[in-house]
Amino acid sequence: MPINAPRALLGGIAAGATRISGQGLLDAVLLPAFHWSAGARFNPSFASGLTSPAARVGVMTIQLLLGIATVFLYAAMRPRFGGGSRTVISAGLAAWAFAAALWSVTVLLHVVPLTVFLTRVAVALPISLVAALAGAGLYREPAAKRPGARPNTVTARAAGL
Repeated sequence: MPINAPRALLGGIAAGATRISGQGLLDAVLLPAFHWSAGARFNPSFASGLTSPAARVGVMTIQLLLGIATVFLYAAMRPRFGGGSRTVISAGLAAWAFAAALWSVTVLLHVVPLTVFLTRVAVALPISLVAALAGAGLYREPAAKRPGARPNTVTARAAGL
């Protein structure tokens, strides 16, 4: 069953926007003092590097791509596992695990301390799940491919059915 790419992209953009706003809220409200104190102690160039426009655009781009990938993963899982919330949560967990692996590079390169990384990963889990739910809510299978969908009567009559 083919993926409805336009709807998956639309849902992915919504999921990416949810990830961007959730992480922005996290960084602006909940964890700024923790990040700056731990990061500045660990790496003096940490504070100035995270606030650069290039870093912000880079992080937002990664969040958007993760949102799109989450909804495409959900669309690929739907025919096998159904379209329920369990499938959405599974796609969100997979995206969260992938993002955690991706961001673990910052610890390996000694850009951020392990405590900052683990805190962000733990707090990012609900953001990833909410983003998956938001994006999957906009995804729809192609009308002709949906199980139980009625065929278009105009097309069926024209075909002599």
